[in-house]
Parts: sequence; structure tokens; C-alpha cells
Amino acid sequence: MTESLDMPDDRSRESAAAEDVYHRCGFPDRPRAAAFVAALSRFVRGPRGAPYRDAVVWSRTRDDSEAVDLYLSEAALRATIDAFGEPDVLETIGRAALPSACALLFTSTSPAWGVDQADAQLRGDSHE
Repeated sequence: MTESLDMPDDRSRESAAAEDVYHRCGFPDRPRAAAFVAALSRFVRGPRGAPYRDAVVWSRTRDDSEAVDLYLSEAALRATIDAFGEPDVLETIGRAALPSACALLFTSTSPAWGVDQADAQLRGDSHE
């Protein structure tokens, strides 16, 4: 039996405000994206992450490569800057412009993850 990781479901997509903004950060492969998501989740759930508890991350595995795009909410971007420094943001888009292939990866109810847990969630997003 598989243990639940308390993942959010896609109903959160409809509840997100249309004016929410997301910042796309690209990763060359799933292991690097998983390492980032795991580190971000531990930071947000840790003592210094309290101001960023409303962080949201959407993910999309690109069809043409092994690359992964992570779409960070404003809170997730601020947490990233505070914890790791300024990321390379490829573009900033509104919630309505998120690609339809995106999967909700991390929300305020998600637990702190290790790399293996984050990788498992991203594998669920991949088109393999």
C-alpha cells in the first residue's frame, strides 16, 4: 500500500485567483527540479519559512526534452530568494496562462519533502 504524501488536487487550480502571478524557472532534468522542490519545501516548513507558508508551485515536464518547468507563486519566489538567492526566471505569467499540462505540485498544505518524495511527485507529472 502506498502512503499518502498529502498532495493537493486539481480543484485548487479553480480556486486560485485569476490575477495570481507565477514565475517560470526551468530545470534541465527531473532530479535537479526534485532537489530544488525538496529544499524549498523544507525551507517553507522550517522556522524561517513562516512568511512563505502560502507558497504554491506548479510543474510541467516538457514534451520535447527531460527538462522541467516549475511555476513559482509570488510567495514561492520570495522564499526561493530568501533561502537560495535570485533564481533565473524565464517568464512571468498569470494563473490563467499556466499551460494545461501543469500539475499542482506544492501548496500550503504540502509537507516538507525529501528528494525522493519530490521526485515521485514530479514523476507523476511526467509524460513518460
